[in-house]
This record gives sequence, C-alpha cells and structure tokens, in this order.
Amino acid sequence: MMLDNYVVPNKELKVSMSMRIDSGDLSGQSSATTTTHKGFKAKVLNVSLLIPFNEPDLLTELITIAQATLADGSLKIYTITDELAKAIKVRKVKFTEEFYVREMDDLKAWAVQFALQDHHSVPEKTEQRQQVSSAPAQTTGGETVTGEGDNQEDSEEVGFFERQLAKMDKALS
Repeated sequence: MMLDNYVVPNKELKVSMSMRIDSGDLSGQSSATTTTHKGFKAKVLNVSLLIPFNEPDLLTELITIAQATLADGSLKIYTITDELAKAIKVRKVKFTEEFYVREMDDLKAWAVQFALQDHHSVPEKTEQRQQVSSAPAQTTGGETVTGEGDNQEDSEEVGFFERQLAKMDKALS
C-alpha cells in the first residue's frame, strides 16, 4: 500500500472495507419494517499491520503521515495505491477516526490499526451532480419593480394604466 509516495509498512498488512448504507425507519410506533434509503456514506478502509520493535522509525514516520495537515488546518488528502482500493474505486483518502497502536510482546512488534476514508467518494460526486442538474437556472425577465410612491414616474404610469382599465370596465358593463 502506498499513500502518495509513502510506502506503508507491510508486515502482516491487512486491509478491509466498510461502507455505511444510511436508511431511516418509517414504521413509527408499529412493528413494521418499512425503511427509506437515505444514501451511501463514504467507504472506509480499515488497515492493520505490525511494526517490529527494532524499527521504531517506521512507526514514527507512519504517525507523522497520519497527522499531516494542510496550511488551512485540514487533513492531508493522499492518493492511495492498493489492490482493494482499486477494486472498490477509491483513489483519494484521508485518515479518519482512530489511529491505534498497542504492544504485542509475544511478537516483539507494535500492532497498528487505522482507518482511511474515501475523499470525494463516488456517492458524494453523484449527489453533487444531482443537486446541480435538479436546480433550474433562475433568471429574471423584465424590469425591476419598486414599491408605490418610490418613483413619481412609476406612480403616473400605474395611474394611467388603472384609468384605462376603468374605462374598459365601464365599456364592457
């Protein structure tokens, strides 16, 4: 596994994926099982690996990569190279949730676990496209309307128009 140009230590490297499918309960107080689909959440790659005690620099470097931030304080986004990530179409990731390290005395190594969340996931991009295409373009056609008494000329035009309507009303009746 690579994150940009950084090669993640791969001793007993295991990668799994989870994806939350959000749904809402429509049953109210009844025992019905009716739900509504609310969308797919970003995929999360769960990574576990071992780093031998005699290579502490690998652990230090991995923690530094996990803590990297941009100038605005947001987490750094990495381009991931991994077979599972490729299979599930995840290209960009960021560290999320918990970064966990524990000593494994019997193996003389640290067990490291962390999660990488899909950044600009396929569901997120799809949702953004739907919002853009479903929002009709709003344009104004015509002239700006001001309130009564705002402009003397407008008042006279409205008065003329009202007079013409009154004449037509009398003629029709």
